[in-house]
Amino acid sequence: MLLACLLASAAGAERIALPDDVPEPLATQLRNASDATRATVRQSPNAEVRADAWGQLGMFYHAHRLRLPAKQAYAAAIAEQASPKWLYLHGIALSELGEIERATDDFQAVVEALPENMPAWYRLGVSRLLTGNVDGADAAFAQALRVAPESALVLT
Repeated sequence: MLLACLLASAAGAERIALPDDVPEPLATQLRNASDATRATVRQSPNAEVRADAWGQLGMFYHAHRLRLPAKQAYAAAIAEQASPKWLYLHGIALSELGEIERATDDFQAVVEALPENMPAWYRLGVSRLLTGNVDGADAAFAQALRVAPESALVLT
């Protein structure tokens, strides 16, 4: 993940490419959002502001099911500041792209930083289960249940 984050940071001055099939006017809105993000990143001396700019762009892409651009924007956010928020969303994008092992690493980092984050425990359990780590999945699901016993995600 560190290499991907460094590459994303180095590429931060470039606009994240959109798939060719993104319709107008959405494509224009996304390009404008990307340009605004890049301007914020160039102008701000504050890593948190730069990370939030990239992360918000990632959320915009993600909301439109543009998973690869979302993953790239979240990676750029993480390169600026490895916030659990951006790690969690990056992990979701990775999962949706089938990069389960990398997603597992992100969810693990989130639960280490925020042990009461039930959704991260749940997603860690799912990703462990998908990689064949049944015991690890069971432990993560059990922790999710301990953290939020009334959550619909973990009700048994």
